[in-house]
Amino acid sequence: MKHLLPLALLLSGCAITKLMSTSRSHADHDGELRAQVSAPVQVIRDDLGIPHIRAHTEADAAYALGLVHAQDRLFQADLVRRYAFGTLSEVLGARTVQVDRMMGSLDLASRAEALIPDDPELLAWLDAYVAGMNAGAASMAVPPIEYRLLNQEFEPWTRVDCFSSAFAQSWDLQSNASFELLALALADLDVDTLDALLRIDAEAPPMDPYWDTLRAATLGSYRAPFLTLTGRVTRGENAAASNNWVVGPERSADGSPIVANDPHLLQRVPSLWYMADIQGGGLHVAGATLPGTPFVVIGHNESIAWGLTNVMADYVDMAIVQRDGEDGYILAGETRKLEKRPLTVDVAENDPIEDAAMWTEIGPVATEIDGTHLLVARWHALEVADETGIAFYALNRARTVSEALDAVDRPSMVAQNLVVADVNGDYAWQQFGSIPKRKAHTGRVPYPASDPAHGWDGWIEDLPGERQPARGYALSANSRPPGFDEITHDISTSYVAPWRYDRIDELLHHGGDFTAADMERIQGDVYDARLAEVLPRLLEGVEPTTADARRCHDILTSWHGYAFSDQQGPAAAMVFQRELVRQALVDELGNDGVALYLRFVAAGRSILDGELDRFLDDRPKAADRALAAACSTLDEAYSSEDWQWGQVHRLELNHPFAAGIGILSGWNMRSVPFPGSNDTIAAAGHGWSGTSAPVGGMASLRIVMPLSDLGKSTLVHPGGQSGQPGHPMYRTHYEAFVAGETQPLWFDDDDVAAHTVHTLVLTPSGA
Repeated sequence: MKHLLPLALLLSGCAITKLMSTSRSHADHDGELRAQVSAPVQVIRDDLGIPHIRAHTEADAAYALGLVHAQDRLFQADLVRRYAFGTLSEVLGARTVQVDRMMGSLDLASRAEALIPDDPELLAWLDAYVAGMNAGAASMAVPPIEYRLLNQEFEPWTRVDCFSSAFAQSWDLQSNASFELLALALADLDVDTLDALLRIDAEAPPMDPYWDTLRAATLGSYRAPFLTLTGRVTRGENAAASNNWVVGPERSADGSPIVANDPHLLQRVPSLWYMADIQGGGLHVAGATLPGTPFVVIGHNESIAWGLTNVMADYVDMAIVQRDGEDGYILAGETRKLEKRPLTVDVAENDPIEDAAMWTEIGPVATEIDGTHLLVARWHALEVADETGIAFYALNRARTVSEALDAVDRPSMVAQNLVVADVNGDYAWQQFGSIPKRKAHTGRVPYPASDPAHGWDGWIEDLPGERQPARGYALSANSRPPGFDEITHDISTSYVAPWRYDRIDELLHHGGDFTAADMERIQGDVYDARLAEVLPRLLEGVEPTTADARRCHDILTSWHGYAFSDQQGPAAAMVFQRELVRQALVDELGNDGVALYLRFVAAGRSILDGELDRFLDDRPKAADRALAAACSTLDEAYSSEDWQWGQVHRLELNHPFAAGIGILSGWNMRSVPFPGSNDTIAAAGHGWSGTSAPVGGMASLRIVMPLSDLGKSTLVHPGGQSGQPGHPMYRTHYEAFVAGETQPLWFDDDDVAAHTVHTLVLTPSGA
């Protein structure tokens, strides 16, 4: 849900006077609560606020999970639902109308309804969870503070709403649409120049030769809803940087596998994840859940542990279709008629907005209907017979690696790298998800959908994976998986460069007798292998001609490569690279084009890693000027020559209502200097179009699970369990996270009992 505008602007002075009453909505975590359960259920919260649910049946456990999600994260779950289904403006007003016009036109709620599986056990789980969500919302004396500030009420949760997060994650995790939109923005460039400019992945196939013809198509301007949602190009500040790996028995100190996972996503307040330990019937599972979703997404049960990273699969294509008459278009050589889909957007304190979107058979039209061609957004989630819910329901209950692999072997709108291990010593890495099989185009630029030679032809089968590889471990890190060259180009042309993968591989390959603590240390590694390799090449032959250039040259050549907060090297490298890119491209793109490119690429994914000499006649001279600009720019920005990476690169996680409102600053997490960069294992993404580089994408969770004793699993995330400002559990994990420490995920009953702080007993309402 990264596209929402800051919500602080919605608050009036009158509303702010209500802020002292935040605690009125804090739910009771002790005592008894009448509930729709078959037998008493204990909801035990430990000193970190993590609930440990102890129920007699699975349905009662699902009910309790829904209840705690609502008690602690109700508004967060509601926003995700409204984002996915296009109803934000019902509570947030006119500022989100354009997002709702786009998302509402997709009618994802109806699609989710159609995808609910006819599986009695899963439906019983969903219905119990939904009842719990609604009971949890009703259990608060007043709604959470956000609802009161907006003068809105919570609308009851439904089965359909349980799948809203899958649509939101699918859209936000797509990796290639920005490349295609950038290509359109740079359509004046011929195919060879564009190929060199966007060749982020050296192994990607050449740019589609049809581009020199297709780029001449006349398109209307972008429709405001599409432009608001996509931002046309939004990529650079986010760390496309998740890691997971599993160490096999022969590599671990205790002879059992260890699973480690740190998904890097755009963070917010409250934290993306909600931790829970759920036991009922034959199920006992613990880990990270998404509020509003009734499954453990990353975690373990009593027999297996698993982690996930983004495949970087290309499952959104921009398609260009030729118009045919006033309301016709040509698709795959045949004339079709545009469909006009009406839409009503309800807006808080305003009249509803009547709207309409034009649709083709492959998706919504993204441009106005006033050119010779139309741009269409084709998203696989609108076509695939998704079974993500069944997959995670089965994964939570799997007892072996084989069962886990079977669980995810089904159509899914979310493409992920799964690493999994079981208590018997088996382990594997496997990609899963539905990825379009393209007939002829690569996906690097929009495709000519009017040509029958291009389009989609089903779904890719036999995705990459391996089981118990000879090296003794398996891993993924969003990069092109080695050894699968025949298929990886079909999966994506926008993989992340393999710096993190290679660094993890190096540390695992040269080590042995690994412990869980070793996995935690690797997760916190901030060695920038890319800069350690690239900087010497960029600085080769440079003879600094000014004092500033000489100082920056000395900083960079003496830097050890670790992106610690107290180092000058990462800051100097960021601005130096930016200035070098600017010099290389300003003649080709102009100042506006360079600014667009810099917003898109970010450090670590640019021409500096590709064909730089194509754009520079004299690299040493340009590097000298870039060095001088780097130090002088940083000196001026920070009024000192002693600036450090931690001043430039800070972690600032703010509540969406608190931005710019001093009285609400206590709702934000503490701003801190933050180590790491785009290409360190502990990735902390940042753009490089400005002098400051606030952290964008980052680790949303770090979890380590030793199969020898899953009760000793640890995790940490940048926030707290409660999403309600002022709650004692609002920031329970944050300080440990920024200190590079971890926290226990208690699982065994004795440990839970020893760390119990609150106990709420759900008693049958008929008792």
